[in-house]
Amino acid sequence: MPASWTRFRLYAPSVRKFGINVEQENYDALIRLCMHSNGQPLLPHLQEIYIEVGFSEAGMVSAQGMQEIFEILLGPSLKAIDFRDVGQGGASDEMALPSLTEST
Repeated sequence: MPASWTRFRLYAPSVRKFGINVEQENYDALIRLCMHSNGQPLLPHLQEIYIEVGFSEAGMVSAQGMQEIFEILLGPSLKAIDFRDVGQGGASDEMALPSLTEST
């Protein structure tokens, strides 16, 4: 993965918005990326996270896995976290939970 990791590190500082459907395969990919990060933020200038939930039990990530996802993605430049419910039909609807937004 060295060539891919070099390219990832080149573009990672440009990422301001990031969306993830929290399923096991996406969680596994984030964990693999973190193994190469040497404790550095994965996306150092990330400002907004969109998290899609509402997946099947078969692909569910544990509560500990969700905590690890937040630890991987949370950083000092983060301004908003938006939870979206994709439900069983796969269409994204915003959940009743409000976004956690930095007030200015």
